[in-house]
Amino acid sequence: MAWSSPRVADGMVFADIGDLPDGSEIAAFDVRDGTEKWRKPLVGQDLAQAERGDFWPLGAQDGVLYVSNEKGLQAFGTKDGAKRDTGCPEETPPDFVVHCPETQDGTGQEEPPAGVGAYASVVAETDQVTVYRTGASAPAGEDAAADTEEPEIVLVGRADGKVLGRYGLGEDAEAREENPASAPALVDGTLVWADTDALHSVALGDGGGPGPLRRTPIEDVPVPEIEDPYDPDYGIALGKENTPPEIFPVGRVVHIVYRHGFAVSVAIPGPDAS
Repeated sequence: MAWSSPRVADGMVFADIGDLPDGSEIAAFDVRDGTEKWRKPLVGQDLAQAERGDFWPLGAQDGVLYVSNEKGLQAFGTKDGAKRDTGCPEETPPDFVVHCPETQDGTGQEEPPAGVGAYASVVAETDQVTVYRTGASAPAGEDAAADTEEPEIVLVGRADGKVLGRYGLGEDAEAREENPASAPALVDGTLVWADTDALHSVALGDGGGPGPLRRTPIEDVPVPEIEDPYDPDYGIALGKENTPPEIFPVGRVVHIVYRHGFAVSVAIPGPDAS
């Protein structure tokens, strides 16, 4: 199974289509009627199934969709899927999602800035800011200290690599398991993510500087109980996990889809909201 974190931009929905004979693909659909407009190869079948979950659409800006795939950072026109130049080398090592124009060694590979976390992942990006999500496990054979990092959303300025904001995802491991957070997204100058209780939003000002964290409560989201518990030490049963919601921003409304298909739509508060 390939995990997908869809993106909505320019009247299109972009999603990773996994479990295909030749790997997985990035596909674009018209948000109005679901018509498929184009698709392009994303990950080759030679990658292990578990590895494919590291690749998906990161975001879109000015008519260009940015995706992470087995070649690194790739870009396509949102309307026609035509390949666009990213400034990256043709074959970029995929160990980290990168900002190729700023790299100094010519490989296109750039580790997260200091203070972010050694195994943080880029989840959204604009020309001013990069959004990381921390808390990933260290690869096998490497220092396992990264496993102790608390999951956070970290906002970093692209001009100087400084951390502009940090936002925790639950008080402890039990709270995060009971109320997992979605992947964050950048929508019309606002950083957003959701969990069972609320839509969380941070308006970004000039230069990407963050305003206050705002919490828009969401009521009566059903949380299904797991009737048949299992021991995760012997493997993860996704059907028995309280999986994070997916968010689909359209304009300044975020459509949030929870486990078992329950959905709710929440307006993003304006920067002057109290």
